[in-house]
Amino acid sequence: MFTLTEQRAAVDNTRYERWAGFERNEQERRRRDEITDQAERLAAPMENTFEYKLTPNGLRSDLGEYLLPILEEGYKVAAHQAGHDSRWIFEWERRGIEVEELRDATTFARAEGVGVRITSLTLDKSNYLGMQAIAIGLGHQLPQERPSSEDILRNRLWTGVPPGMVVLSPIPDAVRLHGIDIGAYDKSREKMHVRIVTPLSLPKGEHKALIGRIRTSYDQSLAQQLGGEWFAGRRPMTLKDAKGFIEHPDQADLLAAHMEIVNEVYATTSDKQERLDRLAVPRYNFAAALDDRMHGKKVASLSDAGDAARAEGKSFDGDCPTTSTTTTQQMERLGYRAEARLEILKCVNCPYCKKVVDAKKVNTFEEKSIQCLSCDKKVDLRTGKVVDEVSKSPLKRFGKVATKAIVKVIPPVKNLLRRQTLTVGGVKIEYIDLRTNAPIQKTTS
Repeated sequence: MFTLTEQRAAVDNTRYERWAGFERNEQERRRRDEITDQAERLAAPMENTFEYKLTPNGLRSDLGEYLLPILEEGYKVAAHQAGHDSRWIFEWERRGIEVEELRDATTFARAEGVGVRITSLTLDKSNYLGMQAIAIGLGHQLPQERPSSEDILRNRLWTGVPPGMVVLSPIPDAVRLHGIDIGAYDKSREKMHVRIVTPLSLPKGEHKALIGRIRTSYDQSLAQQLGGEWFAGRRPMTLKDAKGFIEHPDQADLLAAHMEIVNEVYATTSDKQERLDRLAVPRYNFAAALDDRMHGKKVASLSDAGDAARAEGKSFDGDCPTTSTTTTQQMERLGYRAEARLEILKCVNCPYCKKVVDAKKVNTFEEKSIQCLSCDKKVDLRTGKVVDEVSKSPLKRFGKVATKAIVKVIPPVKNLLRRQTLTVGGVKIEYIDLRTNAPIQKTTS
């Protein structure tokens, strides 16, 4: 006979064992789900498609943001950086080419009278014979000798049936040939983007068929050159192959680190949508780390791999549901060099500490600001107001010029040069007498 205390202890032990068994089963189920999710991301070629409305003011995203100002702002930031760091000169040029590309796409949309559907197809090899094959398949011809990556990007391959614009965007020569590093490109892989723009009046099936033609032309060229099978510029990988890679002991450290995060999220909330939202970033980081490991790159941590992939605008959506994105993130996924969500600008004039400083520029859906890294004063770029970091309340109103992030030189009028210079709190304006090269007036707006 058991005492009442012993009976209660036995019941408690049974309950605990059942709970522990249930939790083990749940963790194993989550592990299988995460592996399947990542296998779908890993096996699928990177392909992103977004649709944009045509308005009198240009192409606009479903979030109500206009595309052209986003790329123009990224161009201005690159122009500013290039003025202080020669490594940024190629990026300044490249972003300028992409601004012109988007203007062409807008003109095309107006000619068709509707918005556009834009797809970015990632090809894992920047192979020039493959690019020539794409051009020939679209009724165009590229030069026999490979031009610069920037000249290839400048080229527009217009299609008649169906109507569309195709742009080849290989990795920049500054990175490909000279290894220049501004922290925005993967130097170890010569991948490229192909952007396909068609009117929204064209059925999705025809848009997809055009993508398929382009990818097939490229892959057939690689097969002729290198033999074997190719898909989207890489050796095809089945879902089974991808699962085998993830479950291999070589990736056990990455899987264990990711599952620790997953189990912690499941332990802290039972809300399905909240779990999806909280796991979006960790899943992206895990996918980036697996992709790096698959291509022989060293992985310091899941978060480091994710940060590097985000800087390159990589997407690892696969067949899984996508989370909501800002328009800037959409542009990044399409392979455009939009303004980064966080950048450190060099040689900015701060009107508060009266120094030339580095400034932190934040460009997210939630916050657009510039902050002096010497005195910590921050300006909200939407309102032009100084923001107190403690109370988050605006303290002082500045003019709209405070939202500009570029040094501009206005062409001279008679013998005067009007120069505008970016500062944290506004734009400094000075007039210079060209005969004496001396400043005659200074103001700050």
